[in-house]
Amino acid sequence: MSLWHKDWKQLSTAEYILAITDEASRYIVGYGVFKATSPNTLKVLKEAIQRHGCPDEMLTDRGTQFYANEGERKEEDISQFEQPRRP
Repeated sequence: MSLWHKDWKQLSTAEYILAITDEASRYIVGYGVFKATSPNTLKVLKEAIQRHGCPDEMLTDRGTQFYANEGERKEEDISQFEQPRRP
């Protein structure tokens, strides 16, 4: 569980699925079906970490669910997803 990959995929409905997989084993460590938002991303990630522990690294695309856009970055400097972990 050294590298987790997270990605959203739109379903045939208006909903999306988020899958978090371990890159080495392709084991699905977390998933959810709902709107593709940062809070939903964090919810699934927190549940996966509670079940499997924290990975060494995480890989994502540059989607708005993971990174602040330029306007948000200028005002707040960092997205919720990018904030450092708290012990």
